[in-house]
Amino acid sequence: MIVTWLIWTVAVLVADQVTKGIVLRRFTEGETSRLGLWIRLTRVTNRRAGWPQNRWAWLGLYAVGALGTAALLDHGPISQNGAVQASLGSALGGATGNFLDRWRHHGVVDFIDLGFWPVFNLADIAIVVGTAIALLAMS
Repeated sequence: MIVTWLIWTVAVLVADQVTKGIVLRRFTEGETSRLGLWIRLTRVTNRRAGWPQNRWAWLGLYAVGALGTAALLDHGPISQNGAVQASLGSALGGATGNFLDRWRHHGVVDFIDLGFWPVFNLADIAIVVGTAIALLAMS
């Protein structure tokens, strides 16, 4: 079942990084463009959560978490549940995308602006929705 979660992880990671790359190339920090009645694209680099002084320690923590999740998905009790595999793979892809942003840009690149909610990105959606679906599928 490694293929299911790995495919979802890579697909979400690629989609996240491609969309952020487009936003970084086409928008300056704080620039906004209306996409429709309810959605604007606003480039914001979220530095609120900060970055620890030792980036390599952070990388080590992320690696342990990602490898632990991969081991659980491939060999754990949920390894045969396709919905859990796909949803947690999506969450892992989103977490990886945001981690890469922090590493490369010293903050997470956000761009989906609903006006009434903090600006977010595709990785954030994958993390929240993936985790919620996994929890529902496991219950």
